[in-house]
Amino acid sequence: MTALLTLHDHVSGFKERITDTWLTPRGVTFSEGFAVAAMMKCLDVDLIIESGTAYGGSTEMVAQMCPEIPIITIDTFTLYEDSEEYVRDRLKDYTNVKIVQGNSFEEIERILNYLPPHIKKIGVFIDGPKGEPALILAHSLSQDKRVKVLAMHDMKHTSPHAPACMALWPHATFWDAGKQNIYNDIKREIDNHMLELNKKLTGPTPSSLNRDDGQGNLQAAMAELSNGSYGLMITPLNVEGYERPRATIEYEEHTRPGFMPAYTISRILVEQEPNALTVYHYSDCQVVFPDGTSPSGSVEHLNVGRQLHVEK
Repeated sequence: MTALLTLHDHVSGFKERITDTWLTPRGVTFSEGFAVAAMMKCLDVDLIIESGTAYGGSTEMVAQMCPEIPIITIDTFTLYEDSEEYVRDRLKDYTNVKIVQGNSFEEIERILNYLPPHIKKIGVFIDGPKGEPALILAHSLSQDKRVKVLAMHDMKHTSPHAPACMALWPHATFWDAGKQNIYNDIKREIDNHMLELNKKLTGPTPSSLNRDDGQGNLQAAMAELSNGSYGLMITPLNVEGYERPRATIEYEEHTRPGFMPAYTISRILVEQEPNALTVYHYSDCQVVFPDGTSPSGSVEHLNVGRQLHVEK
């Protein structure tokens, strides 16, 4: 298995295909987009499923790098009220992209249940929901043996969720981890290449959906971001040499009429070896609905504890 050794084979293809240096708001950095697309190509997936389209920045980047792979991108299009019209216009010329409006928890399950038999390898990129719901969705999808690549955006190596991620997916790489990122040299090459191109066009600008107004946002973003990344966890999955431990996530679903459900994890149980469990306890987790309100009242900080239990 050579997926971890061959990402560099796709660097030249990225530079040839991705020449527009405008960084879309609510999107990914160029090296993050490269990581997702390159891993999909390394594992030779038959289908890419993206959860969380927003304004289509990552969708377009992956579609450009992987024109031979069908992409289904899913979003409720309720967080940014102008996003659906924007995305449908932006992606209309990409024949390998299908846009689905809906809840990813429901839509992805429906997609997986009705896929034709020739779809044997799937790549999943989660860029919404975030945090605990993203972990729950990712863990659920990783049980499907067809899922060969799993990536979650806005997941930093310093996140309180990172220890649980590493237990659930021990071969995961965090894109913002600096020298601990085994692809850090490739990351820097992509980022520096795109920055050099961008600096020839303009100076730093704020983020904007208007290309002319936001053309220099790449420079501003790279200057502000820690290690040049919003945070990306990515891992090969269900492939020989990249096995994962058995695990269970215990969580509660909180519902309210007119809103998507909110989720809170109580604990994650990971079987590290026979009869040994590592238990990640999540305590005092705040439930926040999309309008910013919480049924619990007070705001508490997430606390992740690590305890080892041996069952006889």
